[in-house]
Amino acid sequence: MKTWWMVDLAPVEEASLQGASALVKRCMRTYSWDEAKARKVLASYRQFIMLKKNLQDWNAKILSPCYLVDQMWHCHILDVVNYCHDMMLLCGHVVGHNPDGALDAAAKQERDDTTRASLEEHFGSYDKEAWDYSPAAASANANGNAILAKEESAIADMINIRVKLGRGEETLLEEVSKTTRMGDIFVRYAATKEVNPDRLIFTLNGESINKHHTVADLGLDDNDLIDCLFDPERITIIVKDQNGEEVMYKIRRTTQMRTVFNAYAARKRVDVASLRFLLDGRRVSFDETPAILDLEDLDQVDVILQQCGC
Repeated sequence: MKTWWMVDLAPVEEASLQGASALVKRCMRTYSWDEAKARKVLASYRQFIMLKKNLQDWNAKILSPCYLVDQMWHCHILDVVNYCHDMMLLCGHVVGHNPDGALDAAAKQERDDTTRASLEEHFGSYDKEAWDYSPAAASANANGNAILAKEESAIADMINIRVKLGRGEETLLEEVSKTTRMGDIFVRYAATKEVNPDRLIFTLNGESINKHHTVADLGLDDNDLIDCLFDPERITIIVKDQNGEEVMYKIRRTTQMRTVFNAYAARKRVDVASLRFLLDGRRVSFDETPAILDLEDLDQVDVILQQCGC
């Protein structure tokens, strides 16, 4: 659990979507936070999850996050597959979120007060700037600047986008701003399908869509259609250690397993030579690929730490 909260922002090929590093990077992209702010909010988010565990508040009846912590929590929840796994690892239980909890203002205020009191009780002191429940904080954007009230011109800037999966059904994504990056739209769509966005390929008029482009960059208008396909060449591999801890890696079927092994060793801060990776009891070599090993999505590779001299 301690290693989950460690942050390393260095780019790693085929890096896992699990752990605080992925969450911090996602928040920096989504909210334009700098590293210092993202780390600051992460510390408060960790306190929030610890309180959730201590008070067994699995259904959002006792505690309520402040604005910044709620933003990070939302970013975590959007990673549907890993969020449930992460909560089981960190809390032993999935931590639920009530999107309509703020409708009862009195109950929301009671949860806010309980959260502040619990922070004092469990941690003695906490970052009151990050844990700001004031209306001013709730009206601030990711950069801390005031969000102007929505005017008619801003509303007119919102459009609906249709996403079609293969030759099948269409999904309507409503009220998308033209300044929204396509990567954020991909994450939103993937959440509706409860799949990892990395498994999806998005195209417009047959051309692959750059996730860094905005809706306006692509010239999308209301009710325009983008196409989506599953990437058959990319799968998720689970690496499980002797203690039962699991780490997931996205990898192409043709990529050598050394990519996963080196990334795992770097995550654990050990020499890769000290690790032995096994598939159904047989040692996996570095130059083998998922295709050679006949691995499917969510198949498991076991890892053990070899003793010196072995």
